[in-house]
Amino acid sequence: MFIIVHKTMSLKHSRQYILILAVVFTCFIKAQNSPNYIDNVIAIVGEEFVLKSDVEKQFIELKNQSQQDLDPSVKCDILNGILQQKLLVYQAKIDSVEISEDEIENELDRRFRHYVQMLGSQENFERFYNKSIVELKDEFRVAIKEQLLANKVRSGITQDIAVSPSEVKTHFESIPEDSIPYFNTQVEVAQVVIFPKVNPVIEAYTLEKAKKIKDRIKNGEDFSFLASAYSEDPGSAMRGGELDFMHRTELVPEFAEVAFRLKKDSISDIVESSFGYHIIQGIERRGEKVKVRHILFRPALSSSDELKARNKLDSIRTLILNEELTFTKAVERYSEDDNSKSSGGLLFNSQTGSPLFETGALSPELYFSVEKLNVGETSRPVAFSTPDNKKAFRIIKLNKEINAHKASLDTDYEEIKNTALAQKKETRFKEWLEKKIQKSYINLNSNYKGCETLELWQTQSTVNN
Repeated sequence: MFIIVHKTMSLKHSRQYILILAVVFTCFIKAQNSPNYIDNVIAIVGEEFVLKSDVEKQFIELKNQSQQDLDPSVKCDILNGILQQKLLVYQAKIDSVEISEDEIENELDRRFRHYVQMLGSQENFERFYNKSIVELKDEFRVAIKEQLLANKVRSGITQDIAVSPSEVKTHFESIPEDSIPYFNTQVEVAQVVIFPKVNPVIEAYTLEKAKKIKDRIKNGEDFSFLASAYSEDPGSAMRGGELDFMHRTELVPEFAEVAFRLKKDSISDIVESSFGYHIIQGIERRGEKVKVRHILFRPALSSSDELKARNKLDSIRTLILNEELTFTKAVERYSEDDNSKSSGGLLFNSQTGSPLFETGALSPELYFSVEKLNVGETSRPVAFSTPDNKKAFRIIKLNKEINAHKASLDTDYEEIKNTALAQKKETRFKEWLEKKIQKSYINLNSNYKGCETLELWQTQSTVNN
């Protein structure tokens, strides 16, 4: 679940106090139809409510993740995080901080891509939750917006913080000897990627097949039936080609451009995208979202197509080994992966933002390529699948390898600097938090008065029994 919050409300002005009473009164009216509603409100920060269920849901999720019983005091920590986020979100409203719909949608896309990757496919993901991605995104949209607002305000509070080399040294020297971190073996790798090209004969055959199905639709045959019978998008084929409501950013550009222009029941011309050829039928548009049906025809790769891609990479590797071409130049001239090409082929760790990976965190195929290399060497071509399940081949260069070791200023200055910076920012945020809580309306249920982590909130709280 999503933790972090933001909000403040001063009682210096009676008008603001009346607003709080109005909100509580509204809550009381709702309670007429829901007798347990008031009991479920465990805190108010400014004009934001925290429900008992907010804490319980996160507690259950943490319990499921750890697969063991948790101390009930964990709920205090969860509530502390929620209260902080509420305070930050309210400050965002005071400061007129805004988050665009595109920012929210992009963050939802990023997170759900990660979730889908963890479960293997969109179909597995939707089957696991028994809901479509669109439905789940709608459920999380408000929470994501709050978190982005909170993050934006918190970043503003600490944006001018920096650390000097002497502060980094002092921070490192303050760490007890038995608490100095130990780093596992880390590597930095770069890649040249080639995507196999479909044989032009197969490409033409697939396009002709799409045209014939388009003619059958024009002659009155049912779109849904033909999608079920011929579409090569397994997720939508079983639903007659129907997709859920999608934001423009969730669709490849060529598909989105056509889908958003279609009226109800109208049929597109054949649309080519990176996935293949589509025939699209309009269903409904709601603002920045559209629902359509489609039939996908994927030109099939042959073993010959794959061999050509592998052989091309072999030739590139030979040029590198013969020092006729540097790896960086090979990336610039030949690599077809847009994400890594701009950084000289360098791969970045999505968890840390660093180009360093612990070897245990590498994908199996990448690990087995890298483990055979010495620093500066380039691997033979290996097959892999991109996040959107496209077949590709790559050669890997091991740029750097840092053996497992105990942290030191000589080898790990940047990591230690980042830790010192994070600690200094946390100190600044706590100072801001203390001052803001003193000026805010806080109402905390007395059931939580024994929580040490909530002591700061309790000093300013109007106790709610």
